[in-house]
Amino acid sequence: MSEVKIRFLADYQVKAAGGERYKADQVKSLPEASARHFISRGVAEMAKTEPAAKKAAAKKVEGKD
Repeated sequence: MSEVKIRFLADYQVKAAGGERYKADQVKSLPEASARHFISRGVAEMAKTEPAAKKAAAKKVEGKD
């Protein structure tokens, strides 16, 4: 099964005993079924990825090169 990157929209704790905690804006790579679970509940969305060239340009503008 492939993994999918999602971004949490709000802080969320899995309800199962010892459930993992996620913070708002945290990007996490999860199995596709798990990602769909969080998205269907409205607590996450598909993470938007930027092309590497665009990321490098943004770092240069910020003076982080």
